[in-house]
Amino acid sequence: MSAPIASRIALAACALCACRESEVEVVAPPAPAVAAPPAVDAMLVPSEAMRVSTTAFLRGRVMAPREMPLPADARIAAVADAGTWRPFLHMRKEPRESFAIGTDGAFEFAWPADAEQVTLYADAPTLADVALAIVFRIAPDAYEFGRVEALPRAYAAPQLGVAERHRYVDGRMLVAAHSAMIIVGRLTSEPPVLASAASSERATVRVHAWRHEQIEWSAAIAAGEAFRFEHVPIGGPIAFSIEGTRHWLGSTTVEQPRAGETRDVGVVGELRYPLRGRLIDAKGAPVFGGGVRALELEGDSIAQHIGWSITAPDGRFELARVPLRPIVLRAGRHNPEHGGGGLLSVFQLTPDASLLARELVLKLDPVARLSGTVTGPDGAPPPSYATHVLISDSQRSTDADPWRSAFTRGSGIDAHGRFVYEELPFGEHELCVWCEPREAGKPAIGAVVRVTAPADDVVVRLAPLPPLHGRAVHANGAAFDGPWVLSARREFENRDLECTQSAFEHAHLTPGRWEIRAYAAGGLSSALLELDLPADLAREHVLVLEP
Repeated sequence: MSAPIASRIALAACALCACRESEVEVVAPPAPAVAAPPAVDAMLVPSEAMRVSTTAFLRGRVMAPREMPLPADARIAAVADAGTWRPFLHMRKEPRESFAIGTDGAFEFAWPADAEQVTLYADAPTLADVALAIVFRIAPDAYEFGRVEALPRAYAAPQLGVAERHRYVDGRMLVAAHSAMIIVGRLTSEPPVLASAASSERATVRVHAWRHEQIEWSAAIAAGEAFRFEHVPIGGPIAFSIEGTRHWLGSTTVEQPRAGETRDVGVVGELRYPLRGRLIDAKGAPVFGGGVRALELEGDSIAQHIGWSITAPDGRFELARVPLRPIVLRAGRHNPEHGGGGLLSVFQLTPDASLLARELVLKLDPVARLSGTVTGPDGAPPPSYATHVLISDSQRSTDADPWRSAFTRGSGIDAHGRFVYEELPFGEHELCVWCEPREAGKPAIGAVVRVTAPADDVVVRLAPLPPLHGRAVHANGAAFDGPWVLSARREFENRDLECTQSAFEHAHLTPGRWEIRAYAAGGLSSALLELDLPADLAREHVLVLEP
């Protein structure tokens, strides 16, 4: 480049710079001085950028249940624990935050402001909503966590909680999800047989499950409506039931539940209706304070309770929900099935629309009175404090009449040896009386007699009771001379005897039916013997101990 041209370029560049400087001075004149805000205000009102930058994010990983992979829609729910802690998410009423879980189980959640403790739950319809872990803030930037597990308790079921806490290290919080299932179904829309039974009345559907603790879900639905229960945990018994003014379903077990499945239980619920009636005695007088119980016999011959009612002063009662199929009513004067003494009368019937529309009258069976006197071997009354009188119904349940329940009723005697039973069925009974003196060396006395009610002049004379005696032997017949236990049991009572040699005598068995068996170390035992005392006290009993 020639010198003149270079000189002209340099002059042009200088002129352009001067122009730009002059433009800057004109467009951007010096601004007037403004006092800076106090520094304290800037600290009290941080910017949004500062708020975001100070939020703590904690990371971890959720392991899938053994029976299924993690659902694609699984999320982590974080609840700040400010009040009473609950082990299941559906029990929590506090606000919660939901965070995504990656395909590898990784998750990240923002620590709630001002929270000192946070519980994490897995949230997906086919995962149990049981707590996974509790995270504790121990310093502004330091945390600990504990996995929720079943903690054993003495004399009680395990309780969910944290047994051990670990220092949180970024991303190393490992928790395990638990599998669950979904239960769906629909309440029957079958039309009622009575016009007064409104189909719009709602019923409550309940699902019970077990995940180290009893869990319950419930929903109120109308006839024909569908129901859906999520998060039902796998690993324990699962059952559902329906209870309403008109609808009913007893506790029904969900058979063979599978992790992750949606089980459709179909159309469920049975229509039931109120049965009203009046209870009268054998003379036609109303029975006040009596009891009426409804039952039905299921396929496996187990009596299923349907309902119970106590009679009003005019004898009236109401059974709230009875089915339209054969049932049995058992009624008594003194609420006998709930602890009161007395005779039960049995009525078999099949409710239908005409029966439900009118009042049912139940008339109790006539009752008999039985009284008498107990004397000792010397003819004098035995001590009342040590004498027991037990009467049993000799007419046991049969296949033809499975609802007739045998009873056993106890009593005592007064200072003159007298006893009385006011309400017994007419017919034959077994009367068992025994006395166990407190004085050392005196033998027990007793007797078993057959009596027929009604009767007011029964005399029972007691005689000394010999001890139950016999011997324990090996399978080859040799005497068993090591330590062993003679087990003697009957309903509501057991009287075991520890023995150290083959021969034994048991002097503390009262009259009645007993089951005896011998036990020894090494898993040895004898066959079960059923004895009727005192009749079987006269002979020797040989107990063969074998594996």
